Amino acid sequence: MIDERDTIVRVQNMPYGVKGFVLNSPDGTHNIYINARYPYETMTKTYLHELRHIQRDDFGSDKPISELE
Repeated sequence: MIDERDTIVRVQNMPYGVKGFVLNSPDGTHNIYINARYPYETMTKTYLHELRHIQRDDFGSDKPISELE
C-alpha cells in the first residue's frame, strides 16, 4: 500500500512522447512526474500507471524495462 504522504506529484511540460515517470528520493519519497501537454484523461491514466510501478516496487526488479511496462 502506498502512503500518499510519501508521494509527490509534479505536473509539468515535458517533450511529447514522455507521458510520465517516477523518481525515488533518498528520503523514501516517490516523485511522480506527469506531462502537462497531454489531455486530462491521459494524465490520469499515466498517474495510475506510475502508481502501479510504485506498488509493485519495479525499481528493484531485475526484469527488463520492456517487460515491466
